[in-house]
Amino acid sequence: MRINTNISAVIANKNLQSAQNKVSSSLEKLSSGFKINHAADDAAGMAIAAKLRSQIRGLEQSSQNASDGISVVQTAEGALAEVENMLQRIRELSVQAANGIYVDEDRDALQAEVDNLLAEVDRISNDTEFNKKPLLDGSLDRRSYTNQDGIRVSYASPAVPADKYEITITKMGTQAEINGDPVALAAGDVITEDQAGVIKINDYDININAGDTTEEVYAKITEAADRLNLTVEGFTAGELSFRTYEYGSNERITFDISNAELATALGLQTSYDVAGTNVEANFGGAREGFTETATMYCYGNSVTVTDLGGFKLEYEVEEDYADVGNPVTAEVTDIGTMTIHIGANEGQVLDIRVQEVSRERLGLENLNLRTTTGASKAISRLDEAIQMISQVRSELGACQNRLDAATSSLDVTTENMHSAISRIEDVDMAEEMATYTQNNVLSQAGVSMVAQANELPQMVLQLLQ
Repeated sequence: MRINTNISAVIANKNLQSAQNKVSSSLEKLSSGFKINHAADDAAGMAIAAKLRSQIRGLEQSSQNASDGISVVQTAEGALAEVENMLQRIRELSVQAANGIYVDEDRDALQAEVDNLLAEVDRISNDTEFNKKPLLDGSLDRRSYTNQDGIRVSYASPAVPADKYEITITKMGTQAEINGDPVALAAGDVITEDQAGVIKINDYDININAGDTTEEVYAKITEAADRLNLTVEGFTAGELSFRTYEYGSNERITFDISNAELATALGLQTSYDVAGTNVEANFGGAREGFTETATMYCYGNSVTVTDLGGFKLEYEVEEDYADVGNPVTAEVTDIGTMTIHIGANEGQVLDIRVQEVSRERLGLENLNLRTTTGASKAISRLDEAIQMISQVRSELGACQNRLDAATSSLDVTTENMHSAISRIEDVDMAEEMATYTQNNVLSQAGVSMVAQANELPQMVLQLLQ
């Protein structure tokens, strides 16, 4: 029996300390609800939980991002619905104006309503915003650039890859135009009985009466030209000329003057029938950017290239374009769209793209209901504009459905990750309580055993008696 070293007390104290440490650990877990309170508890588990927690916070914010994206789409789509309603009203007015029963004053009233509705279309296009970001003015459309002045990409469909595309303009489009000889009427002259007659321009009659002054004749012709979307020049400066506002083979001027004397006085022939021409273009030899199945359509001063899979690329050639015959390269980019981050990690995005819906982009500039011919042409132009708006709305609808699906997917993923992190971090209260009870009993027993071990050296005294 040794008294300098109480081995039994050392062993009992070691076991007591171990039991008390386990009791303290159990108390911490039971009070916090976590089984990992320190890296030492489970180093790998803590690292995994930290990554999961980062993913969860990213997913929760991404779900909010997707909800914001849905709000953007709904705002734009709601504005487009109003634009479509206005276009339907304008089409209704066009059908009404195409009826031959109306006089000029009636048509002027119809045109006034159309002008106001188109002004509202432009206002919606320019002023529709979300969080001060414009939505319908083209700011959210893809950016495209050309290497020459006077030609631009007016539209690139979602199916057009970001790339370079080359075409060659071989001939400019023209307006329908009539150029007369010098006007014989001088300022202050009066139309004689021999000169009186009717000028019919595109089925619109201008009555020139005996006694009309030169100024009155000019006013009648100018008013008619304005009603027909024609510019008239030269009445007081030499040769009288008429020209359509628009370019293309569908632009036409027909002229019939009932009195040859009147035609001579105006420096005109008694009859004309002239039309504009369309721009002409080709792919060039390289066919850069386009497949063999791509086709080209030219109308007015616009060139449209279509291909399989919804590919559509539109060019607009301006009247001052000066590089006819030289290849022009257009670079289509993905810059400009609104990016919605819908994932927890880099690059997990969805792009919202909305094209411009102004009257110019819709092809409704110079819409003219003041003649039956103009009203009839307006109907087909409005059909195309309504189809364009419907296409944009359908694209936004598909985008909203995708965002809805993304939101649901993000929420499910977040829920599953919460479950995973719970299995890693959260303590099983029943199991831990059993462990605590076990270790607490061992701790209490250890205290008793340490006390007993400390009594053992006292037995040596009995040997010394």
